[in-house]
Amino acid sequence: MGLMNSAWPKFHHDLQNTGLSLNESNTKGTVKWGYQAGDIVNSSPAIDSNGIIYFGSRDNYLYAINPDGTLKWKYDAGSWVDSSPAIASDGTVYFGAGAYLYALSPNGNLKWKYATDTVWDSPAIAPDGTIYIGAYYFFAINPDGTLKWKYDLGQTESTIISSPAVASDGTVYFGAYYSNSSGDSYGWYLYALNPDGTLKWRYLTGGEIDSSPAIGKDGTIYVGDWDDNYLYAINPDGTLKWRYLTGGHIYSSPAIGADGTIYVGSQDYYLYAINPDGSLKWKYGTGYYVNSSPAIGKDGTIYVGSSDTHFYALNPDGTLKWMYSTDNSVESSPAIAKDGTVYFGSDDKYLYAIESLPVTTLVAIGCNNRVALNWNDPSHDDTTEYKLYRGTTSGGESLTPIAIIDKTNLEYVDTNVINGQTYYYKLSVVKSSGELETNEVVAIPKDLPEPIWPLLKYNKKNTGQCEYDTSKNKGKLKWKYQT
Repeated sequence: MGLMNSAWPKFHHDLQNTGLSLNESNTKGTVKWGYQAGDIVNSSPAIDSNGIIYFGSRDNYLYAINPDGTLKWKYDAGSWVDSSPAIASDGTVYFGAGAYLYALSPNGNLKWKYATDTVWDSPAIAPDGTIYIGAYYFFAINPDGTLKWKYDLGQTESTIISSPAVASDGTVYFGAYYSNSSGDSYGWYLYALNPDGTLKWRYLTGGEIDSSPAIGKDGTIYVGDWDDNYLYAINPDGTLKWRYLTGGHIYSSPAIGADGTIYVGSQDYYLYAINPDGSLKWKYGTGYYVNSSPAIGKDGTIYVGSSDTHFYALNPDGTLKWMYSTDNSVESSPAIAKDGTVYFGSDDKYLYAIESLPVTTLVAIGCNNRVALNWNDPSHDDTTEYKLYRGTTSGGESLTPIAIIDKTNLEYVDTNVINGQTYYYKLSVVKSSGELETNEVVAIPKDLPEPIWPLLKYNKKNTGQCEYDTSKNKGKLKWKYQT
């Protein structure tokens, strides 16, 4: 009854909110399709095991979209749906809208709804099926829609925006405002609750927490602060590990790469990459606020939106891979499908699908004044042709191809080379949706002796007859090698 085992079943992928995908995503910024909702799409999409994409819009609907971009169904919640859906193992879709937590069946019918007061955050589903969501209280709801427990945050009219993260030991983390009845104790805290709803600890930050926490492999909890502009790293016991000062408010929720790098956006227009020790790795400047929460592909590519209307794909070293321009701010956080497609919403009312091209690997072997190249092509049916480029320095391949190769061939022999010279090659796979450039390979042809028996049955005619004298062979064992 826990979270669905799918490519992206909830906001920021998993219960720890890492934003890290387990799937390859080799995107070039080519749009596969766009689906137009009736209003702004701030909700971050979730993807079920069949590839169905779920997202909300400020037109009051939760949408279910087929992988080809057609509508499966939509549900009218009667209020803005900025909350990102979470999908349970039985296909139930949970999301918040207005003053309710909704539970929909996989076909879009209402199973139940629970009154919570105003909901802005996104639900998390624990392994036992408990649904966690925040409002004026923090709620734990049973899968049948009954209350398990709720945690009182004191006399406050500030609803929870920070979406919960759940650690492997069941501890639930979220940010919220607290004020006691007398008003002499108040502030914004990162909360840690036990699975039974009792307080484990809380950590006082410098201001409002709209960012959702993410949990590292070592249990460190990372969360951003709106007012004091810090990214906090909190130990599992509730003590401060470190904090990093950005140049603006942090609404973005941090993501954690496979190597432990923490990525977070700030309203100083930058996406930050922070090392696990709290030092700056790099930062990338966009044209406006980075409120979108980043997602990370299996290859390390970082995907994030900006209020400058662009959606960015960055390499792990912080350089730009590509960017795609929409017609309004991109506040929605991306989701990565099993086939590598990247989905995100925009304030221009569209959900976008960025196509992932299959990875093609090029191999080169040089000898005797020639270089033999071969490659694989997982989506061969969609290929038009191949273009081969060669150079004598890394990255210095020719602007025009040295060969254009028919789609039926997955190999080529370059004979216009000389022994001892280093050659670099890249292959462009031409498809109807664009061109995919392969990895760069290097080969140095050199003289090699011709083999005495180069082919099965000696030669291309398979005669099995050679010109060597075997008359002195007496049939005695010279040696044998045991495998």
